[in-house]
Amino acid sequence: EVAGAASCAQACCVKTACIAWQYRADKGCLHGGDVRIGQEKDGVSAWCSDQPPRRWSGQKVLIRKGGKVAEDLRPKVCNVNTWDPTEQEGQCFGLGSMRKEGAESAKKCMELCCAEEDCGAWQWHEVEGCFYGKRMFSCAAADDPVVFQPFQGKRKFQATR
Repeated sequence: EVAGAASCAQACCVKTACIAWQYRADKGCLHGGDVRIGQEKDGVSAWCSDQPPRRWSGQKVLIRKGGKVAEDLRPKVCNVNTWDPTEQEGQCFGLGSMRKEGAESAKKCMELCCAEEDCGAWQWHEVEGCFYGKRMFSCAAADDPVVFQPFQGKRKFQATR
């Protein structure tokens, strides 16, 4: 087992297959192949950001089970008097591309999602903008503060790039 960022880096250096490494206390040492920034289309496991984890605003609007709406939360979450924008602070996947309209505030992002009949969830961040869509998944847990700490890591120089 590798303990600490320096040991993680050294262990990667001696492995030919290791192109990139990351370390954070809760996840430990992670080694991988070539990393491309922002490739969500390749799946959650291939996604990498050059930004540290951030707290988001967001909520589920519709609860789906078996492909059908099991619970409609609109009366509560689509009302500024009863919504809870801190419900989902960990970043989620599946919401699609950033929406230019709604990027100015969590409230505007929520209102746009709630205006669409099949919108199931929304998330907003002051830097990243507004995202909403039918469903969100693989949300980062927000109950442990360490998940918002950045990873340490690097990528080996690749002469073919």
